[in-house]
Amino acid sequence: MSAQVLDAIARALQLDPNERAHLFVLGGAADPAPGKDCTGVTEGVRAMLRQLEPFPASVQNARYDILAYNRTYGQLLCDLDALPYEERNCMWLAFNNAEWAAALVDRDEAVRAMAAKFRAAMAEHIAEPAWKHLLGRLKQSAEFREIWERHEVLQAGNRTKRFRSRRVGLLHLEHTALWAGPRAGTRMITYVPADPESAERLHRLHALVAGGAAD
Repeated sequence: MSAQVLDAIARALQLDPNERAHLFVLGGAADPAPGKDCTGVTEGVRAMLRQLEPFPASVQNARYDILAYNRTYGQLLCDLDALPYEERNCMWLAFNNAEWAAALVDRDEAVRAMAAKFRAAMAEHIAEPAWKHLLGRLKQSAEFREIWERHEVLQAGNRTKRFRSRRVGLLHLEHTALWAGPRAGTRMITYVPADPESAERLHRLHALVAGGAAD
């Protein structure tokens, strides 16, 4: 199948970058626009992400793929802009990116919860290649395999999370998920400070990012 036809299919189905990449692998063609922005994230949603600054915000799907994000979120746990699209997945990063993992203060609890939520969500996508591909990548981690074999299931919810930013220190943030539709499972993730110290540090992080300050 030609790259032009595959590109048209990807755009018509509003595939995210990981789904798009998998489609081109199946089609045996080179992607003419690798890393292309997710067409399912509208410019209006991207504008909302920008307007939420200095608060970190992102758009994620049920697989934890990070489809879009604002500048503060892009530097909250690591430098997302420096990562290829296929690595911009919260679960993959938690198991495979040392900087991201180190920023998760309650990492052990977090990875168990993500794996359980992923299992619950996967029940509706069990035959979809993108889900099976991600699961295969995750199972390369012995730690993930051990957690996955517990067969825990957990539904998504909101809670307070703790992050240790390499740039501004400890952050206590209230996590909220807003389901964006029309794609089931696609949601906007926002973080607001849970205390005055975290608020001050978030504003400082945003100032560093907006000003282009180097580490």
